[in-house]
Order: sequence, then structure tokens, then C-alpha cells
Amino acid sequence: MAARPRSRDELNKTQKSGATVGTASSDNKQRRNVFIAEEISRYNDDSGESDLAYFRARPEARTRIRSAFPNEFPRKIMKQGRGRQAVVIVAVERNSPGEPTTRARGVLFPEGGTA
Repeated sequence: MAARPRSRDELNKTQKSGATVGTASSDNKQRRNVFIAEEISRYNDDSGESDLAYFRARPEARTRIRSAFPNEFPRKIMKQGRGRQAVVIVAVERNSPGEPTTRARGVLFPEGGTA
């Protein structure tokens, strides 16, 4: 069974408790970014199917982590990543029969590692 990804709250608690101790705040930030990249790569889906097809085929799924599709986002958004790989987190709401209805997407550009 795969380990579940840590929530942002869990990551913040770990940092506040002092469990992630570094020599400088930039060292902590780098460690956190590498950790996030590793978590994303562990759960990344590169099947290439559309979000609608993905969620229809998996009625239990509510979220999906994947690489950005070609030309999915405008160039202006992609330039914000400064050459880093774009990772997309997709969430859906389902109606009473369980069909996906509303989709929300967010794009991240994690530092360190690849997704």
C-alpha cells in the first residue's frame, strides 16, 4: 500500500516543531521543496488520458496529480516556472450518481527532482 501524501498542515507542523533543522532558512526551504517534489513524483499520473476520462474510469478518485499536457496553459503562466516541470493537481466534485461535474486545476513548479 502506498503511503498517503502529507498535507500542507502536516508539513508546516513538522517545520514548526523543529523536526526539519537546517543551518539556514534557505536550507530548510530546499529540503522542503525536494520533499514536495518526491511526494509529487510518487503520486504522479502520466497516463495521458483526459481528466474527464480519468475520473469516469475511476469512480472513487477525487484528485489527480499529473504533468501538464502540451499547450494546456498559456505561455505566460508556464514562464513563471522558469524552466521547471509543470505539475498539475486536479480535483473534481461528483453529482449524486457519481459522475464528475466540476473540475478545479492548479499548476505547481516544484524545485528539485522531477515529477
